Amino acid sequence: MDITVTFINGRWETDPSPAIVAVGTRVRWILRAPELEARSLFWKVHFGDRPPFGENYRTLEVRTQFTDVRRRRAMDQEILRSLGLSEELGVAHRGVTQSHAAEKPGDYKYDLELRNAATGEKIGDDDPWLFVVRGVPIHPSDFIVF
Repeated sequence: MDITVTFINGRWETDPSPAIVAVGTRVRWILRAPELEARSLFWKVHFGDRPPFGENYRTLEVRTQFTDVRRRRAMDQEILRSLGLSEELGVAHRGVTQSHAAEKPGDYKYDLELRNAATGEKIGDDDPWLFVVRGVPIHPSDFIVF
């Protein structure tokens, strides 16, 4: 499952929010900042005491580089469409974490943090939810187990 995180105009948009996945589902974060012009950004997805992916994956980190899309935006959007490619490729900052299988069921409030990679200055933070479930109720007396 992809969780898309967009930092735009000083606020965070996480989709889906909250994220709900079955045990064993591979999860990755797509990190976007379409309007930030910092040369390089450092993103961190951090789980506190109980990481759902195991101890080795408590913190996921990504560095993104600025791509100046303003001066070629209209033409590039048209070219991307004509080639059948996603316009997502034209976003100024875009990065992706590695995907990991959600091993442990539970409710996980995790920390998102965004910093200017050159200066270390904190740009923003957020704390969305990830729910890892063993089953889904389909009827008051029955549910599907994963």
